[in-house]
This record gives sequence, structure tokens and C-alpha cells, in this order.
Amino acid sequence: MIIWSKIGLTTLLMLSFTSSISIAEPQPHPQPLSLSRRGGFESNHTEAEQLSQAIKLWKQALKIYLQLDDKQATATTLRNLIAVNRKIKDYEQTIIYLQQYLTLTREIKDKSGEISALTNLAKVYTKSDKLTQAALSYEQALILVREAGDKKQEANILGNLAIAY
Repeated sequence: MIIWSKIGLTTLLMLSFTSSISIAEPQPHPQPLSLSRRGGFESNHTEAEQLSQAIKLWKQALKIYLQLDDKQATATTLRNLIAVNRKIKDYEQTIIYLQQYLTLTREIKDKSGEISALTNLAKVYTKSDKLTQAALSYEQALILVREAGDKKQEANILGNLAIAY
């Protein structure tokens, strides 16, 4: 989520909210959609307050999407929670959401999402000095990218795996 520094938090949040809304069916579940639309855009809020408000609202939306078994909206909301928690360097919470996202990607058989979840999980483990878990996540991702035949991603993972060792 490097784009934060380039376009600003408010813009990123707006893009994330828009993304959340466009992936869900048109207005099927007004409660979580309205929660997402309200998240953290008042100009008198500091960045920390915006992030805190966004997390609070995304958690509420996540709970509703899980109850509705809306997997696409759940995935999008989890990605938003992952990005925001990573931004505030709450790596333990980031890991929890990444693990939930990984489980979901496996459930819906989204190999690209699974690879992304594993590599991001490995990166957060590395930042948390959990190098054994990082290496295990990279190894799992490596198997998947080799199956997919993605040589560039394979090379990237091998380089990151070398750092984890």
C-alpha cells in the first residue's frame, strides 16, 4: 500500500470506499454500504482520527458482510482493514486480517488473492521479526506462483525468501 504517500490518505480512503461499493451488488445491503460511505472524510479530522474512524466503520461493515455471507464485499473490506492497520503499524491486527483474507481466498479458490495474502503476510511477519513464519508464508506462495508459471513473481518471492532466511 505504498500509494498512500503519493496520493494522500483521504484520496486512498475514498478510492477504497468506492472500490468497496463497486464490488458489492448495487445497493443490496444498505447498512454496510452506508457505513463505508461515511468513513473518515471530515476535513477537521486528523489522519489518526480518520484512520480510527475508518477502522471502526470497516469492522462494522465486515461483521454485516460476514453475516450476509457476501464474500466479495468481505474480501474488499478485509483488504481495507489490512491496509489501514498496516499503515498504523498495528502488525498483530494486520496479521489477523491477512489470515482471515487468506482463508477466504482459499475458500473461493482465488489463487491470485491467495498469493497476495501469503506474500503480504510474509512481509508483515518480517516487519514483526517473525522470520520463521515469514519464510513459511513465502514458501507457500512460491509453490503457487510456480504452479501458475509466473517467473517474475517467482523471482521476487525468492529474493524476499532469501531475506527471511
